[in-house]
Amino acid sequence: MRVVLYILMTALVFLFFKACNSNEKPEVISPADKVTYERDVKPILATSCVPCHFPGGISPYKWDNYEAVKYKISIIIDRVNKDQGTKNFMPKDGTKLSPESIAILRKWVTDGTREK
Repeated sequence: MRVVLYILMTALVFLFFKACNSNEKPEVISPADKVTYERDVKPILATSCVPCHFPGGISPYKWDNYEAVKYKISIIIDRVNKDQGTKNFMPKDGTKLSPESIAILRKWVTDGTREK
């Protein structure tokens, strides 16, 4: 059953990246692939955390920087897991990240917070 769920999750991740990068050929993440900041995490943050957490944004925390995200990922995951409208929910005034995106963030931690 876990294998089936894992394959289903991988397919959902593939579809998510295809939708987000319609003008680019998406990379398929197989269950054996390790999640990386550059390929998997940064695009999620760029889509959901702009304009606050990127250069020129109002937040002092910038998520276009691997080191910053690596050391704050537990806080990021905590905040994106909160219910929309509750205190410290992120993205502030935005839409809750999809379960697939949150799963990618968690897998990045499990996979060792690789940069590339």
